[in-house]
Amino acid sequence: MLGPLLSACLLILFGLVGFYRPVWGFGLLILLYQTLFNLGGPIAVPLPVGYVEPTEVLIASMAMGLWSKSRERHQVRGPGTKKLIRPPADMRRLWLAMGSYILWQSLCVVKALGSLRGTDNFRYGVRFILAGCLPWVALYILRKMSSKDGHKVFKTAYVLSIATAIVHIAIQVVNNRAVIKAAYYFILPDGSDQYANFVEGNLQEDFVRGLPQGALLMLFFLVLNVGQLIFNKARPRIGAVAATMLIFSALFITITRSFMMCFLAGTLVCAALAFLSKSFNAKASVRALVVCFTLVACAATYEAIRPGFLQTWAERVALLSGVDSQVFSAENGARGLDNLASIAAISDRPVMGFGSPYYPEEYSLRTGTFSDVHPMLMVGVLGGIPGMLLIVWFQWELFFPCLRDLWRRREAARELVPFVSVLIMSMCVVNVIGAGGSIYGPPIICVVIFTNEMWNRRPQQRVVLCDGLPERDHARIQSTAHFDPHPVV
Repeated sequence: MLGPLLSACLLILFGLVGFYRPVWGFGLLILLYQTLFNLGGPIAVPLPVGYVEPTEVLIASMAMGLWSKSRERHQVRGPGTKKLIRPPADMRRLWLAMGSYILWQSLCVVKALGSLRGTDNFRYGVRFILAGCLPWVALYILRKMSSKDGHKVFKTAYVLSIATAIVHIAIQVVNNRAVIKAAYYFILPDGSDQYANFVEGNLQEDFVRGLPQGALLMLFFLVLNVGQLIFNKARPRIGAVAATMLIFSALFITITRSFMMCFLAGTLVCAALAFLSKSFNAKASVRALVVCFTLVACAATYEAIRPGFLQTWAERVALLSGVDSQVFSAENGARGLDNLASIAAISDRPVMGFGSPYYPEEYSLRTGTFSDVHPMLMVGVLGGIPGMLLIVWFQWELFFPCLRDLWRRREAARELVPFVSVLIMSMCVVNVIGAGGSIYGPPIICVVIFTNEMWNRRPQQRVVLCDGLPERDHARIQSTAHFDPHPVV
């Protein structure tokens, strides 16, 4: 971790950037937490309870910046001229779901602070508010920004994902263990000996499972790109095909089974939605075969560069028939025991939980630190069953209005199907199989960026004026089926 003074100066600088340039603020968030290296981790200022990271500073500063600008616009108009526009019903339900989840989890943490004082769970509870609740406010910030600025944030994430994939592939091909350790397993001076031993053991393997920080963002873009390549009417562009190949290769060489399972599930969801919305035709079938052949060629190419890679993958897949897949069984001595302990804790306090995402020490079924607790169980241990129901409702409201548009407005189906597939995959697969989850920490920013872009691409009714005719009597309503940052006049 950097020194407190240097970290504080950097956080102040980030705060100023977020306040005056929200688009740049989101760019910093993506750069720090969704690329190859964990750049945001060392930049933290310790507090009496926990610490503050760039995520909290950037989100808070961007929110204050937008509030300040809206206040200035109101003062320019003058009193009595403020025009209140009631948000659509879909948006009101989304804000209600998000507010209910954040409020409930925060109340559970505050209620438990007295009993947790002096324990590690006290710090974990406070940290959950900062890392599990506050990042969702970024969605409100993006919705208050213009569609054009929101699209800039989306494109920034896309470009950085491609750059991350290129660097990640280059590091794996070169296979320099010193570079690999610095890129994926950077150990801070106060790192535990147990983690250091794990890293050293992993570095002895023939194929090091280096996992980029932005792996989930790359997964989202991979499912999106594949869906667009198959189901869009327009001819696939060479750049989109190349980007898809790079991102797939970058994820495939991590030898992470859960990512490939999520990718396959997301692609199947995309195909099912396209079929139900009548967007699946013979041309889409041919494109799907071409995409499959292209991705298989990517895997074969890496096998030719580093022989034995596919054999390592086959061995990893074979382990799924053993204890690796039993994540809720005592036979899995790490993740399984942690999940069973979490379930027992939720059973004892099903209403308001323990105010911490990790179970108390008396529930532990093994020695050592937490391994990889299921993301939904983390929510349940902190906020009980109501917290789990609220996060499910919130995730549903993220994509349900767009899912409904697939049948109500068929002209928008091809545009929205890939985005809806990504968010369904996030809710029903990523947060179910326990692949790190997307409801805590930096992955929330990925969900927020995709949700905002999807909502901006929803068909909207806009008034189109006919040339040379009076506005009031000769205006017609036009439904837009694709993203267009410019007004129709």
